[in-house]
Amino acid sequence: MKEIDYKKILNSIAGWIQNEPDELILESDEDLVNMATKIVMYIHPQNQNEIFLHLCALNFLNASIKTECYKNKLSYDFIKSNAAKLITITDEIKDTSISYYYNKDEYCLYIKLVTIVFSFHHVPMTSEILKASFSHPIEWPGVRLQKIAKKLFLYAVNSIEKEIDIQNIVNSNMEIDKLNTDVVNEYTKSVDIDTISSENISSIVPTAYETKELSEESKTRLKQDITYIIHSGFISGYQNRYGDNLKPPTNVYHRMTA
Repeated sequence: MKEIDYKKILNSIAGWIQNEPDELILESDEDLVNMATKIVMYIHPQNQNEIFLHLCALNFLNASIKTECYKNKLSYDFIKSNAAKLITITDEIKDTSISYYYNKDEYCLYIKLVTIVFSFHHVPMTSEILKASFSHPIEWPGVRLQKIAKKLFLYAVNSIEKEIDIQNIVNSNMEIDKLNTDVVNEYTKSVDIDTISSENISSIVPTAYETKELSEESKTRLKQDITYIIHSGFISGYQNRYGDNLKPPTNVYHRMTA
């Protein structure tokens, strides 16, 4: 596997953001959008480089969906739920250079790869996201990667295309079907909070607890988190209709958890 210099990439990112105006993602970029979508759908990351490729593809799709030409062609559910799936994939790879954290106050999932931090707001609350909320906090460094999403995605493709037959995947006859909330239901798990113990908590928050039984305080927090799953469903629906900048209706959430 070719070693990618992520510190060098971070320096390039800083230069791109400082020296160039915001990128424009146009209707003529349809081939790139198709490529990014198929990478997310059909490549299961096996190592650090492929995680980077996935993150760049998701970041590019996240920027594309905010444009007039792609807002009705892409799905926030597809983008955000696949970002959440990278939590489990990161655990499988066991690479300490990759970490994740979900900030419930900001409704944001952060995935850090060496020195680069990708962020995804309003990710539906699932067991993976719940687990990430117990991870070591990651602070957003203030670098808006969506401003250079196309350039960063092309950089990732050019860096990794010798390891993965990306063009063969893109040119395949596999059709992109509906990208909707079904992808969320595919991996969302139901949990009986009142019966949680150290034996079954591992399916939700592995290694988060060392005691035999959860404390009442921990159960209360988890109950609030599961309530937020319901709240998150409302957010997901509104988001697909009104866009990614929607502020969650916190008054509704507060009434639900009161």
